[in-house]
Formats: sequence, structure tokens, C-alpha cells
Amino acid sequence: MIQNLVFDMGNVLIKYDVESYISRFAAAAEDRRILRNELFRSLEWVSMDRGQLMPEQAWSLIQPRIPVALRPAARRCLLEWHQELTLQPGMQTLLAQLKKAGCKLYVLTNASRMYHVFRQGMLPLLQYMEGEFVSADWGLLKPQPEIYQAFVQYYHLLPSETLFIDDMPLNASGAKLCGWDAVVFHGEVAGLIQDLRRHDLTPEARAGLEQLV
Repeated sequence: MIQNLVFDMGNVLIKYDVESYISRFAAAAEDRRILRNELFRSLEWVSMDRGQLMPEQAWSLIQPRIPVALRPAARRCLLEWHQELTLQPGMQTLLAQLKKAGCKLYVLTNASRMYHVFRQGMLPLLQYMEGEFVSADWGLLKPQPEIYQAFVQYYHLLPSETLFIDDMPLNASGAKLCGWDAVVFHGEVAGLIQDLRRHDLTPEARAGLEQLV
């Protein structure tokens, strides 16, 4: 029976629209392509999430690949993306109900060490969490099996009693390969509630979800 629910951050707890964000810094399609590929799809971005680079270090490596005229905007785009976090609509109500029903709630996210700065914007949701497990702190990334294994060992949880919620099917699949249950989040809390009802939650959690339908 599921006792523990583990939430990804980006596009689960918070809305994370890269394309909309990039458009604030570049109007031209080619400039947006450069920002998308050289920032958010770069090896440096992954290295930040793995805890190997801080943002300014990443920028020093990325900068030579950016056209000179675009560099000021690109630097701001890399360093400021977390400043306007938008909480996922309906998520706080769901977390509050699950917490009230006795579930243990956690965060498991691929994120740089900047998470510990921008987490302040997530406090309305994090107040319900038992713990926050950030990839950069561990040098691991989803969907590596080691990150799921380290998570349950650190919090002394049973994989069979743990369910992971992520917007990326690959990450959800990684959890299942480690003995967890998993749900793919498709952007609607109402849909997540319906999905959770199909899993082996405690009677108290099931009753709590019924109140939200």
C-alpha cells in the first residue's frame, strides 16, 4: 500500500514553460533557437543539475557559443529563469488533502544548487513536504537507478510503498524499474487525482481524494 508520494518539481509542482520564458529575452526565431539549444539543452545545464557547475561557471563555458549581441540577454536568461516561479494551479489543495490523510510527501527533482535559493518561491507547497531531494546535492540525475535507490535509503522508505509523480515518462519509468509505483503528470491536477485513485493508496488518502473530485 502506498504511504509515500514523491513529486517532481518542474512542470509538476511548478509550471515551467521554457518557450514562453525564452521569448521574453529574444524576439527573433533564430535567437530563441540559440537560447534554447545553448542554455536549456546544453551539457552545461546537465552539469549544473549534477552539481558539477554553478550557473556563473556554466555561463563562462556557454558564452563563446553565443553571438556577441545576444550575450547580455542570454546571460540573464540563464541566471534569472527561477525568479518568477508559478505554482501549479490546484496543487496546494491536493498536497494539503494528502497530508491531512496521513501521506508522507517529498520532492525529488533534477535541479542545480540554485534550488536552495529559489525554493523560497515554493514555500506554499514545500510546507507539506517531509523532505527535498535535489540531484545537484547528490551528483545523480533521474532516471539513473542510483538516485531512486539513494532517495529511499536516505529517508528509510520501502520502494513498494512509494509512488513517484513526474511529467517525464522516462523518469517515471526509472522509478518503476526500482520497485516504486509511478504516475506521469500531464499538466492537470484534476487528471492527477483521477490517476492516483487507480493506485493502491491508503483508505484515508482515497477518501481525501474523493473530496476533491
